[in-house]
Amino acid sequence: MFCAALYADGFWYRARITKIERNAHDLVEFHVYYIDYGNSAALQEHELTALDAELMDYEPQAVRCCLGWLDWRKNWSEKDKKLFCDTFDSHFLEAYFYQSFLMNCENENNLIYFADIFKENEGDKINALSLFTREELMS
Repeated sequence: MFCAALYADGFWYRARITKIERNAHDLVEFHVYYIDYGNSAALQEHELTALDAELMDYEPQAVRCCLGWLDWRKNWSEKDKKLFCDTFDSHFLEAYFYQSFLMNCENENNLIYFADIFKENEGDKINALSLFTREELMS
């Protein structure tokens, strides 16, 4: 079911309800997936409202992807996460999407694209894959 869901910035965004359950305080909690951004949240009923029908005429804008040539099933080390975030966070990025595959997972979009991600740096482009060693790419 689709709805408009309140976000922490005080604005409403398109979302899909993925699960409804009672939390530890016995309150009904709605788990939503923001279809245009790809993030999720657990919200209370007063943080949801009906979505205008014409807003569903547009395809969801969030696209699941993984870096090309990296094993998408592998968990990143804390060191790798920090290096990636320090290098690419808060920068304008270019992404090139290619080859998709289907993954069997519940409650989420299961089409995933491989992507190459680049950042401009003093006239040069830095490829995200350049942060990883050959062993990390092949494992």
